[in-house]
Amino acid sequence: MTKSALAEFAWLERRYLLEIEQGDKRPTVNAVYSICEALKISPPEFFRKVEEEMGRLTKNA
Repeated sequence: MTKSALAEFAWLERRYLLEIEQGDKRPTVNAVYSICEALKISPPEFFRKVEEEMGRLTKNA
């Protein structure tokens, strides 16, 4: 899914998603739930995947 599509499905501004991704903003709880709904995953699954990705990034750094 593209960032533009995710923003549209989650009812969020694309710029807001980019700022979250770049670490310039922290998502609100509502934004996290909207993103999870758009991705069709539960919040616990979302955070598990985030933790896995963070682990991969730190191993490759």
